[in-house]
Amino acid sequence: MDLLERLGLGGRRVLILHHDDLGLTHAQNGAYQALGLPTGSVMVPGAWASGVKGEDLGVHLVLTSEWPAPRMRPLTEGESLRDEAGYFPEGLEALWRKARAEEVERELKAQIQAAAKLFSPTHLDTHQGAVLRPDLAEVYLRLAEAYRLVPLVPESLEGLGVPPPFLPELERLLYETPFPRVRFLDPYGLPPEERLGFYLDLAHLPPGLYYLVLGPFALVYQRFADPLHLRRRPDGNWTAWTSKNDTLAAARRCRGVPRVSGSPASSLPPRPRSPRADRTLTGRHHGSRRTRRAARRSRAASRRAQR
Repeated sequence: MDLLERLGLGGRRVLILHHDDLGLTHAQNGAYQALGLPTGSVMVPGAWASGVKGEDLGVHLVLTSEWPAPRMRPLTEGESLRDEAGYFPEGLEALWRKARAEEVERELKAQIQAAAKLFSPTHLDTHQGAVLRPDLAEVYLRLAEAYRLVPLVPESLEGLGVPPPFLPELERLLYETPFPRVRFLDPYGLPPEERLGFYLDLAHLPPGLYYLVLGPFALVYQRFADPLHLRRRPDGNWTAWTSKNDTLAAARRCRGVPRVSGSPASSLPPRPRSPRADRTLTGRHHGSRRTRRAARRSRAASRRAQR
């Protein structure tokens, strides 16, 4: 009997909404709290790791640091995990070429132990799939068992960019692992105009356990400017936005996706609003959407008259 059958969800679509990369910036932490997402994972080497709060938080194990800023350093002294400036390598190729498995194990242990001092971890995943080198995957699975944390394990390696020489050994590990495997969904690389279709297509997925990556989000000018352009409406439906935060279309409920990290999807709170979000450029407060639209039309007409 597989995991979904044991949970009474056999033959159904189950979607885990997961915000990773927490702890890297203050803005991401703030957006995670404000959006009320059910689960996420924390980059312990990040400068803001101690500021993440939540009931279902995992350790987002870090072995690379790809952004120009902020950059992250290892918690241990492993030389094979550092570039010339002392930071994690910028990409997977550099990491896999240089990293020694024993130093990776010490570093990942240090991150898990440091996380346990900040919150109670429930699961493990990895930044950029850094443990997809076979010997590092063995370390990852061994630590998950040792610390009794559920690891993110993909059901398939297709589309994950795994080098062909790694595939035979990784497929063996996937076959032998006792942990649940998830179908990985990551729309991060899609252009904004394609994301609405991606989210609506979730309603047509076959039964199974799916893991939807959300993040990074950022809190900007009292609004949420997120690269996935996803928001939860007060009526409980999901709505996709364009990059300008204009509503593309009325949301369609993703029927048959009954659970979010083990909780009913309807348990998520609506997106909070700030009084600032209702202020026009003139500084006046308008109490209704209709009034705000009328004010915008009036200002536009005034500008045309002045030309």
